Amino acid sequence: MKHQYGNRPRHRRGGFPGWGGFEGPGGPHHRGGRRARRGDIRSAILLLLDEEPRNGYGVMQEIEERSGGIWRPSPGSVYPALSQVEEEGLVEEVEHDGR
Repeated sequence: MKHQYGNRPRHRRGGFPGWGGFEGPGGPHHRGGRRARRGDIRSAILLLLDEEPRNGYGVMQEIEERSGGIWRPSPGSVYPALSQVEEEGLVEEVEHDGR
């Protein structure tokens, strides 16, 4: 099953499943030091898109919100990762409300 991304309202809240309530790179008590690895953003994107379709901005907002502001992924990491998982056939872009 392919995940879809696009622009849809957000409804679900909580930690990232599979990461034990993931709080950002380094774990729940981490307050800096380690940068997120490339696989971190990719995994987070796939987990979020498994819940519901989102656009890149929605992915960035949700990661920041769920991590309590500890992890703030940049557009320079999110959009290339979205493109990569789309090229690999893991997600597909959908249009919603003309966007």
